[in-house]
Amino acid sequence: MIPRECDIDVSKEPFLRKNKTNDRYDNHDHYLDVQFRLLREDLIAPLRESISDFRSHGSNTERLTLRAYLKVRLVRPVCRLNGLGYRISFDTSQMARVNWDTSRRLINGSLLCLSTDNFKTCVYATVVNREIDNIKNGLIDVRFEFSEVDDLNNFVDANQSSTFVMVESPSYFEPYKHFLLAMQRMGENDLSFYRYIVEGATDVYPPAYLRQNVTLSYDLRPIADNGYRFKDKDDGYTFNQKLDGLQEVNVLDDAAWPTADELNLDQSLSVAFRNALCREFAIIQGPPGTGKTHIGLNVLKTLLHNRNIWQNDENQTPIVVICYTNHALDQFLFGALDFFDGKMVRVGSRSKNEKIKEFSITNHRIRSRQLRQVSQAVHVSRYNMKIELDDLKKEIELNAVQLEIAHREIIQESCFKDESIIEDMHFHQLKSRNGLLHWLGIQNNLENIHEIPPQAQHRQEQDQFQDSESDEGGDDADELLMFDFEDVRLLDDDDDIVRFDDEVESIKSSITALNVSQLDILIIEKDDIGGKQKRIRLRYLKQNSRKKISSAEMMTNDEVNGVADLRTLKYPDRWRLYRYWIRIFAKVVMEKLKDKKLEYEKLSRRYNEIMLIEDRDILQDAAIVGLTTTGAAPYQSVLADIGPKIVIFEEAAEVLEGHIVVKLCKKCEHAIFIGDHKQFRPNPTVHNLAKEFNLEISLFERLIGNDIPFDTLKLQHRMRPEISTIIHSIYPDLKDHAVVKNYDDILGVQRNIYFISHCLAKEFNLEISLFERLIGNDIPFDTLKLQHRMRPEISTIIHSIYPDLKDHAVVKNYDDILGVQRNIYFISHCLAKEFNLEISLFERLIGNDIPFDTLKLQHRMRPEISTIIHSIYPDLKDHAVVKNYDDILGVQRNIYFISHCQPDEVNCETC
Repeated sequence: MIPRECDIDVSKEPFLRKNKTNDRYDNHDHYLDVQFRLLREDLIAPLRESISDFRSHGSNTERLTLRAYLKVRLVRPVCRLNGLGYRISFDTSQMARVNWDTSRRLINGSLLCLSTDNFKTCVYATVVNREIDNIKNGLIDVRFEFSEVDDLNNFVDANQSSTFVMVESPSYFEPYKHFLLAMQRMGENDLSFYRYIVEGATDVYPPAYLRQNVTLSYDLRPIADNGYRFKDKDDGYTFNQKLDGLQEVNVLDDAAWPTADELNLDQSLSVAFRNALCREFAIIQGPPGTGKTHIGLNVLKTLLHNRNIWQNDENQTPIVVICYTNHALDQFLFGALDFFDGKMVRVGSRSKNEKIKEFSITNHRIRSRQLRQVSQAVHVSRYNMKIELDDLKKEIELNAVQLEIAHREIIQESCFKDESIIEDMHFHQLKSRNGLLHWLGIQNNLENIHEIPPQAQHRQEQDQFQDSESDEGGDDADELLMFDFEDVRLLDDDDDIVRFDDEVESIKSSITALNVSQLDILIIEKDDIGGKQKRIRLRYLKQNSRKKISSAEMMTNDEVNGVADLRTLKYPDRWRLYRYWIRIFAKVVMEKLKDKKLEYEKLSRRYNEIMLIEDRDILQDAAIVGLTTTGAAPYQSVLADIGPKIVIFEEAAEVLEGHIVVKLCKKCEHAIFIGDHKQFRPNPTVHNLAKEFNLEISLFERLIGNDIPFDTLKLQHRMRPEISTIIHSIYPDLKDHAVVKNYDDILGVQRNIYFISHCLAKEFNLEISLFERLIGNDIPFDTLKLQHRMRPEISTIIHSIYPDLKDHAVVKNYDDILGVQRNIYFISHCLAKEFNLEISLFERLIGNDIPFDTLKLQHRMRPEISTIIHSIYPDLKDHAVVKNYDDILGVQRNIYFISHCQPDEVNCETC
C-alpha cells in the first residue's frame, strides 16, 4: 500500500490492466490483481505528480494545486490510544493565504511524503490529529508508516536534527489503506458471489438460506400495514384481518405472489421488491424520484419481520446497510425509524440528524458500559490496560513536552546544567551575563520593541492585504473528501482520556526561558502609544527567533571543546553553540523514552484488539448496522468476524468496485444493490484511470452490462412532466405519477421550465437573473443597509449605487495603512508612461544607485537560450546542469526562430 521508490518515479510506467466491462475474469487472482492495481494507482498517481510538480517548481508553495511544506522537523512523540504518533513542525511563513479553520489541508488521514534529498528517498506518514491552534503555529501530529517501533526509533535517532520537505497527497489515503489491505488478505474462498463477480454468470440463484428450504413462507403483511413497528422482541402485533392473505407467501413461487395493489406498490416496485427477496444477488436501478429508498426500506422491513427465516438463535447477525454518503445513510436510517423500535447502530460521528446520533456507536459504547453489558473478561482487560496506558502516556508526555519546548522555544540554561550538557564554568558565565536570553541577544530586543526594522514593517503591510485561499473552504463534497476519522481512532473516547495538563504546564513554565510561540500575542494595552508598532516588532522578533532556533547550523564537538569563555563568542557563534546544546539535550530525553515508546506501542495494539471485541459485541447484538463506504473501511475485520448474511448497498452505482467487494464477506448470503448508473458513476481521483482503464465503471454498472438480471423502477414521483419528458431518451420507460401532474405553476414567470443560451443572453435579456426579474415585478424584498467591510473612503464611492448604505462603527476605526499618505488612491493607467507610474520602487531605487546584488548563475535555460539574453544580462553564466540537458527528440535543433509573417513560404505552420 505504501508507495515504493519506483512508484513515485515518473519515468516508470506502472503495470495496469483495464477493468473488464463486458467479459469475465480468468480467475480469483486475475480479478483481485486488476482491481488492486487500479485502486492503488488511483492513490499513488496524484502523489507522484505532486512530487514531480515540486521538483519542477521548487519551493513555490503558493501554488494552490501543490501542497508542499518546507523546513519540516521532528519535534516529539505523542501518545494516542490507537498507537504512538509524532509531532512535526513546518514553516508557515509562506502560507499566509491558507485559512486553516476551513482548509482541507492536512486533514486527519491524509498521506504525507517526507524527504531530505529531493525525494530520492522518502518516508511516509498519515495525519492523526489536527488541532487548529497547533496547525496555525506549524505543528501537526502524524503517525509514521513503519511496521515496527524499532524502525521508528532508528529513523528518529538518525533524523532528530534533519530538515525535511513534505508533500501531501491529493488522494485521501485512509479509506484506500483499509480497502487495499482487505484485498491483500482475501483468499479464494473469501470472495462472496464469485460466480457473478468473476465468472459473469447471469442465472441468479435464490439466497442460500432459501435454497436450504424452498417451502419457507414470508409474512408480507408489514408492507401493506403502515402501523406496523418492528421490535427486537415480538410483542404480538395485531394485523388487520384483511391482510391475512399476505401472511404466508412462498416467495419462490411466482403464482403465490400477491398483486401490486395488495402490497400498496406500483407494478415496477412490486417486481423489484419480489426479486430483491428471491435473488441472492439483487440489483435495482432507479431513475430520479422512482422510490429507490422506499423500496430499500420495504425490503429491510420485510427481512426484519421474517428474520426467523434467515438467522437462527445460535448465530444472530444484523442486516448491514451501506451508503456512499453520510446524508444518504442518515436519510435511510431515519426512514427506518418509521417502523423500527429495535437496536440500531450507526457507525461514525458525522451524522447531522439528531435522532440518528442517538444510535451512534459511541453512545452505544457508553450505554453498554453503564449497563454493564460488556463481558467481564473484556471489561477487566480493557480497564487494566487503560491504567497501564495512562501511566505510560504520562511518563512519555512529561518528557516529550521538554522536547517540544526545546525545539520551539528558548529553554533555561539550568536544563543543560541538570543533564550535564554544559560545564559549571560555562553555566556561571551565562549567569554572569544575566542568563541565556541576554547572552543570545534576545533580551535587548524585548526591551527595545519601539524600534521597528523596515523589513518588519513592510512584511506587516503585505500581510494586511493577503487574501485567504478561496478554494480551500468546506463544501458539499466534504463528507466524501474527509474520512470519518472517528472510525480510524476507534478508541479515542473523550471520557476515557486522562488529562494531566497541570503537570505539563508546570514543566513548561519551569524550563521555558522565552515562549517564542506566544510573542506576537503578548497583551499590549489599547491606550499604549505605539501599541501597533510594538505588535509588529514582536511579530518580527518571533519570526527572527524562530529562524535562529530552527537553523541546522551548529558547532562541532571540536569547536565546543575549544570554547573557554562564552562571553567572547560573537552572536552567530552563540546561536550555533546553543543549537548544539539543544541537540544533545534532545538526545538525552529521547534515550529516556526509547524503551517506553516500544512498550506503549505494543500495549496500545493489544488495547485496540480488546476495544474491537467490545465493538464487535455491540454490532452483533444489533438488528441494523448502518455505515458509509468509507466508515466501513476500518471495520472490515469486525464485519468479517460477525459475518452478516444480508447486506444492502444504497447508492451502489457511485462506489468503486474495489470498495464494494471487500464488504461482501464470505458469510454473506444475500446482497441487494440499489442505485442508478445513468445518474452517477464512481469518481476516481485520476481521470485517466477513469476513462482509459474503466475505473469509473462500478460493479453495479459492469454486471448490468454483462446481462445479469436487474429491475428498473418506472414510475417517478418527483419531476414535473415538462422535466421528466427531457430525460425520456435516457429512461424511455419512465412514467409520471399523478401527483406530479398536479403541481402548481411557479409564480412570477410565464413557464415552469426555461432553457437559456448564453450565446444570445444580451439579445433576449437572458442575462437578467430570476432574482432581478422578480424584484422588477414588484415582488416584496428587503435590502441590508449596514456594511462591515469597507473603509468609509471606499463605501462613499458606491453610494450612487447603494444610496442607503451605512458604515458600521468597526470600519470607522480601521488603522491607517503604514507608509503611505492616504488609505485610497486612484491611478490613471493612461498617464503611466508620462508620469513614470510604471516604474516600480525596486527599479527606482536601483536607478538611484542604491547598493544591490545580481545573481549570475542560471539553472534553467539551455545555453542556446541563455545566449540570446546576454545583451540584457551580460554577466549571466550557465550552471553545469543545463549544459547536460538531453537533445529534444524528433527535431534537428533545440531552438528555432519562426517568422509568422511568412509561414506558408517556409512551411512553419506545420507542427
